[in-house]
Amino acid sequence: MKSLNKPNPVLLVHGIFDTMRIFDKMSRYLKKLGWEVYSLNLVPNYGILGLDKLAEQVANYVDKIFPPNQPFDLIGFSMGGIVSRYYVQRLGGEEIVIKRSTLSIPPNL
Repeated sequence: MKSLNKPNPVLLVHGIFDTMRIFDKMSRYLKKLGWEVYSLNLVPNYGILGLDKLAEQVANYVDKIFPPNQPFDLIGFSMGGIVSRYYVQRLGGEEIVIKRSTLSIPPNL
């Protein structure tokens, strides 16, 4: 059972031409506030692979990192927001993603 004081883990998904390093500052901040923070590098990150294949990478990462049915929050930046939406709507993420947010400005500002 989830503690009332502990937030859900959060998964950060980067945008085109970026890596998970774009979230370094945000990750440190969220960890300081008590979140467990995870991120992955989408490969390739330069827009040649379809959203479905990138979202499968998210799904595979979730299956590998989180216990079955572990609720989590999802934050996507730029293309990562679109990939995250695909994961939630088409690959079963709606069952475990509690909050999904997208950012359109770089999270490292």
